[in-house]
Amino acid sequence: MALNTGEIILHYPLTHPDIYDESSTIGGNVDTSIIVNSSSTGLFATGLSTVAGGANYVRYAKVFVTNTGLSDLVNPVMYITNQTLSNQIEIAADPYFTGAHTASTGTSSNRAALPDKLLAVDFSGYTATNALDFSNLGSTGVTMAANSANSIGIWIRMTVQAGLPSSTLNTFSLGVRGEAV
Repeated sequence: MALNTGEIILHYPLTHPDIYDESSTIGGNVDTSIIVNSSSTGLFATGLSTVAGGANYVRYAKVFVTNTGLSDLVNPVMYITNQTLSNQIEIAADPYFTGAHTASTGTSSNRAALPDKLLAVDFSGYTATNALDFSNLGSTGVTMAANSANSIGIWIRMTVQAGLPSSTLNTFSLGVRGEAV
């Protein structure tokens, strides 16, 4: 049985401060009451880069990917697609995710701080041909169960290079694919 459009959805974490709140903790477990969609306020505030040669503007956000369909999604992979400004958006799996649908509870002390247990090198601009497959967490055979209340936590990093336009000019999609059984 195949999954239909709209059966893979995104949620915010329980701790999801306003996008302009630069000092509050972000992350934790999934908040299934709030769906991230095109009418959401966005993941990031306007990113104002400094002049060329200055510091980059780096911010983090977290979303959860949930399978609400009637089929399990086996060995899912995730990737970035339709990014209007290349190389500004990168993703990494929440390191608290074990592949067994345990809570993806990782947090960041604020939007500018690297999330718990992640290194800068854990983030990548994963594409459809080079997708995030969770093997970096030692997780093999991952299944996103059908009608699951459990979700996979994904951290998103936005980096606006010094001297480049603000993040409001960048849009992207998070792609998910796998084998529906």
